[in-house]
Amino acid sequence: SGFFGLDTVRKEIEWPVELIPLLKLIGEIFLNALERKQAEEIIQKRNAQLELIYHVQSEIPLDASVEKILQAAAESMGRAFGFYKISVNLFDPDTQEIVYLTGWNKTGLPLPRGHRQKLGQGLIGKAALHRQTIVANDVSKEPDYLRLHLSETRAELVIPLLVHERLVGVLDLQHTKIGAFSWEDVAVLESLARYIAHVIDNRQKEEAIRESLDKYRTIVENIQEGYYEVDLKGNFTFANESLGRMLGYPMEKVLGMNNREYMDEDSARKVYQVFNQVFKTGQPVNVAELEVITADRLKHHAEFSVSLIKDSAGQPVGFRGIVRDITVRKQAERALVEANSRLKALIEAIPDVVYFKDAECRNLIFNTAFEKLCGLPREEITGKKDEELLPADLAQYCRQSDEKVMKRGEPLRFEEETIGPDGQ
Repeated sequence: SGFFGLDTVRKEIEWPVELIPLLKLIGEIFLNALERKQAEEIIQKRNAQLELIYHVQSEIPLDASVEKILQAAAESMGRAFGFYKISVNLFDPDTQEIVYLTGWNKTGLPLPRGHRQKLGQGLIGKAALHRQTIVANDVSKEPDYLRLHLSETRAELVIPLLVHERLVGVLDLQHTKIGAFSWEDVAVLESLARYIAHVIDNRQKEEAIRESLDKYRTIVENIQEGYYEVDLKGNFTFANESLGRMLGYPMEKVLGMNNREYMDEDSARKVYQVFNQVFKTGQPVNVAELEVITADRLKHHAEFSVSLIKDSAGQPVGFRGIVRDITVRKQAERALVEANSRLKALIEAIPDVVYFKDAECRNLIFNTAFEKLCGLPREEITGKKDEELLPADLAQYCRQSDEKVMKRGEPLRFEEETIGPDGQ
């Protein structure tokens, strides 16, 4: 520990034997005082480090961005340990490089954000490559040391940031004194490094989830169809604006609304049967139809899909799907049916032969006069070509006439002769 000495400069003396134990006692008093002082300093330092761990892990606001969290942690560590420079670096798995994110240094000079270092390059790259802490208490003796930024570094501690042995980054700490890092310091800093690694990993996962949710919301909000999510009782837990417009209600009214509030009893019963089928089988239903009652009490036709929502344990918690307003389509279908009915009545009322063929000259629609001409019932004519219904010469003439019409794209007039079922 040291020595305690007494000198005489004026004359030679014989040290009395009985004096030696007393001087040793005085030396031990000095030694005890010195050790107590050193112990107090060590305890004080460890308390400061423990307070730092508490501060970093509990008081730094975790609602801030990951960069601000790490910046605050780096500054706290730098001031508590008296470091010269601290940097937090992220691992880029795509390029297999270590990228500087944020840090702190005594000089106050900015560090080059985005600086990249390859795996195995320098102490940082070496620690990342081997997933092991590197303690370099004298960087002048380290062949892998790279003097990249700031020149007063004498000792460097590099700790890989690992989450279940998966590399997420590297914590780099530098000091201006040789031998600055004791094993106690390394243990404390490795504890902090584990915390920082989990902060980075959790934030990266949160950001990935947030980006995914943002894309999901953008898609859901921009589609024309209504998107919905309901609980097992049929109450809306989420819906997009399109569904709100379809029902005619503001979104604050839609959320929490039960399906019985915008359906009559028949539609509600039909929807219950579909949802119950999906719940029991776990198989989605892609298309089903129902009637909904809008806020202005008008009935709209809609088709919808249903699939089951499960929680992380695989238990059903609700349903989701797409709703499409098909009122206009239904009206068009009814109008088409009515128009076809009128067309059919008109065709049947014409005494002359009337027929419609497709591009392959198959007879698709025709009237009773055409049936009489062929002498065959309707079911034996539908889908047949003239070659299967008429005499060969007439069928060939009809084929040539049809091809001329289709080629020119204009109506043409022809005269044809055939033998009817009565022989004329």
